[in-house]
Amino acid sequence: MADMQKFYEEDEQALKNFLLDIDCLEPLSEWTSKFNFFDILKITRVEIRHSNMLAWLINPNENHGLGDLVIRGLIQYVVTSFSFALDIFDTLLMDFHNFNIQREWKNIDIVAVSIEHKFILCIENKIDSKEHSNQLRRYRQIVEEEYPNFKKMFIYLSPEGTESSDSEFWYYMGYQDILDIIENSCKKVKLLPDAELLISNYTDMIRRDI
Repeated sequence: MADMQKFYEEDEQALKNFLLDIDCLEPLSEWTSKFNFFDILKITRVEIRHSNMLAWLINPNENHGLGDLVIRGLIQYVVTSFSFALDIFDTLLMDFHNFNIQREWKNIDIVAVSIEHKFILCIENKIDSKEHSNQLRRYRQIVEEEYPNFKKMFIYLSPEGTESSDSEFWYYMGYQDILDIIENSCKKVKLLPDAELLISNYTDMIRRDI
């Protein structure tokens, strides 16, 4: 019992020493004191808000200044990571500005459709919730019925990049993959200050909380 008490006392002292080490804590100040919209709005893990933000970034016709870099990066990730997915040349040579981005179409979180290229991209986004009621299979069947002659790409997005229940058709991605795509896109353009601040807040929040 005495040994256990000594063990706890040593642990407590080690923790005190750590907290008193100002130089050690200094690198953490960036994460503890930085202003962040998503913290203020308390939506860091609210799935629908992430989907809204991603839909905005994916839309090449929005005013974020990234053009088609994010949607192109997403599709490029799939066709290069899953070689059996789609013809890489036809897919990556599309004009992504022709895509119409929709939220919650037939309950699918994000849908990007190009009538000209006969292509549809579907993203189902999960953060804290899980799949239920064979929803991915149901969503795929809806898309196949509504767009029978279209090329189709289905992405199942989760924090860790978990494989989906319908893995033959839904390609999995993790939030680290999304983070890489967004940050690589930002390096290629000069963003306006407001957009740069918002996107920086979002990527910081993903890195810290997701």
